[in-house]
Amino acid sequence: MSIARLEPSVNDETQRGNLAREEEDEEGQQEGSEREVPYSHVSDGTDNEDYTGDVTGGEESDYEEGSEVEQENLLSFSAFPLEAIGGQHVMVITAFRRFVAVGTSRGDVVLLEATSGVVFRLLHAHTNPISDITCDTSEKYIGSSDMSGLVTIHNLTGGTESYRKDFGRSIKSLSIHPFYGRRDERPAVVSSSDDVMLITKTMFLGRNVSVIHQKHGKVFCVKWCGADIIAWASETGVVLYSYSGKEVLQSIPRPENSLHLELYNCSLIWEPPRTLTCGWGNWIQEVVLRVSGRESGSRNQRVIVHPPVLTDTLRDPFRVCGMAAFGADRYAVLAATVEQEGCVGELGVRIVDRATFDPVYCARIATSHKHTLQFCLAFTQASCESAFEAPKLTMNNTPQHDPALPTKGSMYFVGCGDVIIRAAPADEDDHVQYLLGVGQVPEAYEYAQKYALTRYDLKGIGWRMLQHLLAVGKHEEAAFHLPRIIQYDCTEWETWIVKFDQRGLSHLLADVVPTKLPGNGSQSGCAGETGNPSERIGEEYYELLLQRCLEKDVARFRKAVRRLSGLYKLEVICRAAEVRYNDWRLQVHRGSNVPEEEMRDLGDAYGMLLKLNGQYNEALRVLSRVAHSNELFELVQERHLFSEALELLPELFATNEGKTVELLLTPAPISSSTTTSSNAPATLTEDENDIDDHCLGPPLLFPPASVVQRLEFAHRGYLWSYLKALKMHDKAAYKEILRVYVQLVATLFIENEPSGMLQFLRENYSMLPKLKEIYALCKKEQMLDEMVFLLLRMGKEEEGLYVIVHEMKNMRKAVQFVADVPNKEDQTSLYKKLIHMVLEANAGFPSRNGQKYIEHEMKADETLSSIARRYGVDESDLRAANPVLDAEGGGGCSGNVSDLGDVVPQRRTCIVPLDLTKELIEAVVDMSVAHLVTLDPSLIIELLPDEEPMPHVGNCLATVARSKANSVALMEAVVCVATSDLLTCFESFYKRELSCIRVTHDGAVCPLCRRPTSEGVVVFRCLHAHHLRCVVNYFSGDNTLFDSLSNDEVERILKDPDGFINSTQWSGPISCCFCNQLTRVAELVEVEMQSA
Repeated sequence: MSIARLEPSVNDETQRGNLAREEEDEEGQQEGSEREVPYSHVSDGTDNEDYTGDVTGGEESDYEEGSEVEQENLLSFSAFPLEAIGGQHVMVITAFRRFVAVGTSRGDVVLLEATSGVVFRLLHAHTNPISDITCDTSEKYIGSSDMSGLVTIHNLTGGTESYRKDFGRSIKSLSIHPFYGRRDERPAVVSSSDDVMLITKTMFLGRNVSVIHQKHGKVFCVKWCGADIIAWASETGVVLYSYSGKEVLQSIPRPENSLHLELYNCSLIWEPPRTLTCGWGNWIQEVVLRVSGRESGSRNQRVIVHPPVLTDTLRDPFRVCGMAAFGADRYAVLAATVEQEGCVGELGVRIVDRATFDPVYCARIATSHKHTLQFCLAFTQASCESAFEAPKLTMNNTPQHDPALPTKGSMYFVGCGDVIIRAAPADEDDHVQYLLGVGQVPEAYEYAQKYALTRYDLKGIGWRMLQHLLAVGKHEEAAFHLPRIIQYDCTEWETWIVKFDQRGLSHLLADVVPTKLPGNGSQSGCAGETGNPSERIGEEYYELLLQRCLEKDVARFRKAVRRLSGLYKLEVICRAAEVRYNDWRLQVHRGSNVPEEEMRDLGDAYGMLLKLNGQYNEALRVLSRVAHSNELFELVQERHLFSEALELLPELFATNEGKTVELLLTPAPISSSTTTSSNAPATLTEDENDIDDHCLGPPLLFPPASVVQRLEFAHRGYLWSYLKALKMHDKAAYKEILRVYVQLVATLFIENEPSGMLQFLRENYSMLPKLKEIYALCKKEQMLDEMVFLLLRMGKEEEGLYVIVHEMKNMRKAVQFVADVPNKEDQTSLYKKLIHMVLEANAGFPSRNGQKYIEHEMKADETLSSIARRYGVDESDLRAANPVLDAEGGGGCSGNVSDLGDVVPQRRTCIVPLDLTKELIEAVVDMSVAHLVTLDPSLIIELLPDEEPMPHVGNCLATVARSKANSVALMEAVVCVATSDLLTCFESFYKRELSCIRVTHDGAVCPLCRRPTSEGVVVFRCLHAHHLRCVVNYFSGDNTLFDSLSNDEVERILKDPDGFINSTQWSGPISCCFCNQLTRVAELVEVEMQSA
């Protein structure tokens, strides 16, 4: 037999030199197109050379036209020798782990070794053509059947036990139990035309044959699936039968579009532990068995049937002539394209994906046979025991076998008439060879790390990958992989450092070069003074790496200085860093642009080198100039440079304020708390010695008093940051600092946090020795609340009251100030002074339409809400008085339009409607202060000016009257004021009534709505003119008229008012609204006078 050569097999070369030669050879390999294995001119079948088909090639090129990537070869084909058959026809081919069983047309069963094809057993059990051959998992028992109905089972180990029975009718398929030799009942199953029969051994050395399926269509194939399930394929579909339960588990119907199945061989593929696949003609379907409970039996087994796949509906349709598993995710299919059903047009072996059935590989086979039943596919199957074994691991805990490939030793056999073709699947080495051939060298190295190889050396692949990465410009990736490839071979490291340096890339190795050898705990394991020089990397190589990092990547240089510490000469690297550092500082001084991050990294690295060289003070000086240095504070704590750090404290704060505060708050070690260190900060002054150490918590590395003394005149802002952190960290230490430096802390509050000054004074005013100085500072900064607080504590109550009235203009604070005076007699005296101050200040306020107001200069951070809180006025009134500012602030104006709406303030000036007298009355009668101090509001009412208008004062007086109804003097004062106001009001009204009114066409206005009366008015007897709609609205609001009047009804009110007047509320005619209001006011005053 002659077979056309396609590609040579992989050479068994493992060294780097051989790999290099392979790379050159692979460049000259021609691209594969379609691979054919012609068998039409088979002669003697002695040629046994290895050949490969095209991986994913051949027909795959039809799917992806123009693809120049060589496809992977997954199968290697060769002829399988059949000299022992001696001219007989091949009827059946079955493959097992150790041998291949071939059934002939004369009834012989020939057992050949799967690898060499040598015959080691010949069984003359039949005289008629063999129909099927089966074997158990231990390969000790083999069974065969022929077309005349004879079934035999032999013991291959030489035992006497055998079985032979003639059923008298053609046997299509035979299958013995996978554990046939272990089971006492020796179960086996056979199928004839439409029967499935179970054969078991009885107690008296006999055999019992029972029919488990009958008259449900012709049965073509039967198979044991594990230890309990029997599956068979018939014209109606696939049936699963439980051997232990003696019942059918599931009947899977045949798809409607699966036609002419009798023209194709059926393949039932059992994959332990639970998967069965049926491949037959144009029908492929997968079934999964699940065990729902711990007990065995049919009731605990659940069958999951996946939807069938019809191969004639795929993108490249084909018919299944044979089928086998190919790894965990693929199938090997003996696929045929047909000219008509049962007649092969083109034959090939396809590897398809299980999920999508897309072809991964295809090899075409040229043959002269045409009938589909002349072709079959056999494959070696793993035993049931091995299916449950855990995958073997290598020393690196990686699996030895790629699950995407068939198991080791698997083999596929394609039967084409009387010719058998052996197909050996690709292994892990073949896949690595493919990846190297297509230039995917990194992928080949990663794959070689995962799985065990036999022909390739991992280190050689790694060398090749490094060369590849450097060639394509992936330098950082090459540097990353270098430690894993050459590991701790110091000679190799020196070689690669030189190679990278020749390319100008040696700085990339500073992060990956080894710093110690395995088993050597010292960091200088590769470059120490002891040990064999050949087992360490020379100092000059480390110095070369650091020099290149200093030139090209300062950040990498800083990391490498620390990482490679002890592996290089400090003097050499320190000198180089000093030169670069001074050069950059000079450039910065001249105005050149040096990146801040690079300058920081260089400064940190130079300072670290000085520290390693023992120059601690110089290192501290250099690092203190580096902004946000990462090494400065580590140096201080490692070398206990506390006194030096205290002297450089302002510089440390400028470098990194957060880390400096953290350093200052670091607790001192317990061992050093009882002794005095030579590097401890300087001793305290005489005032600082007043601090009671017994009140403090754990001592700090830097005594707080020393820090305060150093920063008091150097930088008060840094001192403030430190004191805030100290207060949060150690309250006892902060309290002791306050006891000595309370005056200083008070000034710091004024300078840095004015909002917290008042709370500070309330807590610590008794400790302040110089209140006048603090008062002067508060006055300078216009801190009014603090000024008032201090004046009260200084005994200057009248001055404090003056500040509240004239500066703060907040009457609630004034009343609270009076309440804070401890002596009642002093409270009364101060209250009277407050009244006179308020009346005097209120008289000087400007007014508009009877409303007093002030102009407030707004600051940048002030809002209308904050101004309203400051003066204690209603925010809605303030917004109404400042419509322009309210619109700018986005707040809506609530309440009525203020009388001050026409006052035009200056730029950024706020109009504040404020009547101090009214505010004082409301504050006095406020219940929130009534329990603190008792003040007589009658003193204010008696002193109210007679001729000064006070809007809304009536509500205020009513509130006073209700709250102090039992006070006769107060009520007399209220009546007196009310009487005086009414007489004055009536006198003004009387004079206005008697005076003449000039009325013009465009000048008269309605008294109610203040709009011109030119559009039509009604005039009453008193000669007051109003809009008719205004009159109606006025009386409707008083329930005098009925609501919901239409326009026509409004016009009829004057003609017939009785129909619209509510008689329960009003008995007279519709009168002048203005005069009616005056009458009601007079009646109310009379009632109040009578009650008084």
